[in-house]
Formats: sequence, C-alpha cells, structure tokens
Amino acid sequence: MRSAVAVMARDESSHKMATTIGAASVLSPDMVHSISVRHPDLAAPTRGCEPYFLFQANAQLIARVGEERIARSLAVIAAATKWRPAFFGAGTARHHDRADLYDGITAILRAFAPTVRPMGITTRNPMSLASYIAGSQLWVGSSLHGRIIASSFALPRVSLENLKVASYAATWDPDFPVNVAFDRLAESVAEAVTAAGSANSADVSRHIASVADESTAALVRDFL
Repeated sequence: MRSAVAVMARDESSHKMATTIGAASVLSPDMVHSISVRHPDLAAPTRGCEPYFLFQANAQLIARVGEERIARSLAVIAAATKWRPAFFGAGTARHHDRADLYDGITAILRAFAPTVRPMGITTRNPMSLASYIAGSQLWVGSSLHGRIIASSFALPRVSLENLKVASYAATWDPDFPVNVAFDRLAESVAEAVTAAGSANSADVSRHIASVADESTAALVRDFL
C-alpha cells in the first residue's frame, strides 16, 4: 500500500499551517521556479529587440491607485533606465488583469511623455508569456508567478502590494522589494537593479531553481 505523500508547501507560513493541523509537509519552492532549468532557451535575446521592462497589475490595484499615477511612475522608470515599458497580462479571469485598463495608462503616457513608447503584450500562450519575462530587463508587478519567473532567470524584480507574493518572497526571495507602493516605485526599482547586480544574486536564483526542479521531480516519482 502506497504511503501518504507529503503536502508540498511553497512558503513558510503554509508549511507551519500544515504542521499545525498534523499534515505531513515539505517546504519547497513553487515548481514554476524551475523554468530556467527546464527551458533556459526562453532567455535567448531577440535580435533587434529594444530593451524593455514589464509592468503588470491586477484590475483592483489599478482602480485603487489610478491610471494617471501609474503612468507617471512608469514614465519616471523609463526615463531613468532608458527601457521601454511593456504591459503584461498575467491572468485575464474576472478580478485579475484587464487589457482595457492598460489602454488607459498607455493613452495618459502618450499625452505627457510622448518619447516613451509603451508596448502591449497580447499573447495568452504561457510559454510566450514566460519568454517575455525572461527576455526583459526588469519585472514590476503584483503577480506571484511573474515574480517567480523573473527570479528564476535572475532578473531585477519589484512586487507591488500583494500579501501572497510577500509571504512567498519572505521565504525564498527576500532580497528584492515587495509590497511596494507607487510613491516608492522608482526607488524600489533602483534597489532591485542593484540587488540583481550583486555577486551572489545569480547563484541564489540558480540554486532555488535547482531545488524546485528536484522537488518537483521527486513529487512526480512519488505518484508514479
């Protein structure tokens, strides 16, 4: 008879909760963290592609902060980095991301910062979306898996206000900004770029990606 398989907990708080209720639990990074191990080709540079940074936010956050405030923050980042902003849709289910809100931010950007040329990413193919992250200079967003993919490829990353992302980052990715408000966004981007350039940042990303890959492979073996 097959023994019970332990629950895979992806952050310390989930691990503690599982332990509290008596469930066998193994703390391991989210399996998406292994994407750079399984698909290193996603980071291949696209010839002639202008450097860009990704921006993603769910509809609730955009509605609360306001399109103009977001547009002005992105203009500051674009001016400081010389990178083109690209709007990224992490998920389009109800209460998640909405492309029409990105259209509103784009219109405002074009009105007061005409030299900034934002681009939209319309594909819904998961691997294509991952390749946009892997090929970017910077991730800014509220999505957990967007941050995880950026981390897997050792990219600078800044997470907007999201408790789930903050909980995960506290366990596996504490050196990059989380729960960032828009009045601190430009400052946090500078912090993230500096952190990504540190001597051990890429090594840490590779290690966590490897741990995630090994844990996922072990989980599959347990079920076979």
